Amino acid sequence: MSRQKRVIMAVIIFGSFIYIVLTQAVHILGGAPGEPVHPEIRKFCSSASRKNVNIEYEDSNLPVIYVVTPTYRRPEMVAELTRLGQTLTMVKRIHWIVAEDSHTCSPPITSLLDRLGLSYTHLASPMPEVYRREKYVPRGVSNRRAALQWVQENGEDTGVLYFLDDDNAIDIRLFNEMRLTQTVSMWPVGLIGEYTVSSPVVKGNQVVGFYDGWPAGRKFQVDMAGFAVNIGYLKKQKKVTMPYIAGHEEDGFLKSLNLNLKDIEVKADGCTNILVWHTRTAKNPSRTLRLAHHQATNIKPLTDNMRKMGRLTMSAEQRTNLKFLVQLGKTPSEALGMLQKVYGMRQCHAHVFLSGARGSKRAGRTWKMTPGVEDPQRAGMRPMLSVSSRWCVTIVG
Repeated sequence: MSRQKRVIMAVIIFGSFIYIVLTQAVHILGGAPGEPVHPEIRKFCSSASRKNVNIEYEDSNLPVIYVVTPTYRRPEMVAELTRLGQTLTMVKRIHWIVAEDSHTCSPPITSLLDRLGLSYTHLASPMPEVYRREKYVPRGVSNRRAALQWVQENGEDTGVLYFLDDDNAIDIRLFNEMRLTQTVSMWPVGLIGEYTVSSPVVKGNQVVGFYDGWPAGRKFQVDMAGFAVNIGYLKKQKKVTMPYIAGHEEDGFLKSLNLNLKDIEVKADGCTNILVWHTRTAKNPSRTLRLAHHQATNIKPLTDNMRKMGRLTMSAEQRTNLKFLVQLGKTPSEALGMLQKVYGMRQCHAHVFLSGARGSKRAGRTWKMTPGVEDPQRAGMRPMLSVSSRWCVTIVG
C-alpha cells in the first residue's frame, strides 16, 4: 500500500472516530435529556376529516377533541382498538389519531378506522433503536411525538389534546368535562400504582400537589390519561416535547408547556370522581394451529384473517421448511413465496434480525446471517431460527 493510500485511510478512520465521539457527546451532554440525536422516522398512513357518522347531529361550534392513541403490533392490538374505537363513536367532535410504533402502517388498523366512521389520522413512527436497548424502555414515546407534531401543524386552536392508551377504559362523560379546557385540565385515574389511583391534590378548587404511588422526583405526578391540553395554549409554547425517559414522559411533556400548578383546571367534580381507568389486558401468547385437514373448510380463511392480525405463528413443519430454504440460499421473497404457495400464507412479512436483540435491524433483500452481539464467544456458530409472534418469520442472529 502506497503512502498516499495509507494517509487517506488514516484520515477516514480518524474522521469516523471523531464523528462517533462527537455524536455520543451530543447525546450525553446535549441540551435536553431524552431528546433523540438523529431525526425520527415518521410516516403518514391515512386520514379522513368527516363528521361522526354514528351521531345524528354534531354541533360544529364544539371544540374538537384530538384523542392520541399509541399502539404497537401484538395479538391484542386489533381487539383493543376495536373496543376503544367503538367507545369513541359515541362522542361528538372527536378526531382520533392512532400512531403505531412501526416502520409501516398496519392494514387492519386502516380498515378499522375506515369502518368506524370517525374523523381520524393514522401515523407510524418507530422507536429509535438506541432507546430499545435501555434498561427501562420508553414505550409509546415515538408515536406520541409524531402525533404531537401532527396536532401542532393541523389541530384547531380551540381544540383539546388528550392521550388515551388503547388498553384504557373511559367514561364518555369525561370528554364533556375536558372539551372546554383553556390551559391544562386534570382529573384522577383509577387502577394505577401503589395507591390504586393517581390524582391531583386539590384545595380550594386549586391543585396544590399530587397523590401518586410513584413520585420519582417528578414535578407533575400524573398518568398520561389524567390530563388534557388546549391546542391554542400548546402552540404558544416555544418548544413542546416528550422525552425518551421511561416513567417521566408525562412530567417532561407538562414541564415543556411551562405549566404552573395555579394554571391547572380541576375536573371530575373537584377530582373526587374517577372517569378513566388504567386497565391492562392480559398478554395472549400466539398459537400454532395445524391446518392439514382444513384446507377446504372455513378454518383456512379464518386462520388467514387471524394471521393478518398477528394472532398466529408458523407451524413446526413450516419453520423446518423455511430453515431448509435458507440453507439453500433462497432470498426472503423467494422463500416466503414458496411457503405462501404451499400453505396459503397471506400478507406475511419476513423480519431478519442481523445482530441479535441489542443491535437488530430489519433486512428484506438478503438473508445475511451473523452471530448475535450479546455473545461474542458464539462467533462462527449457526444463527438461530425463531418465529415472530407478531407476523410470520423472524431470523435471529
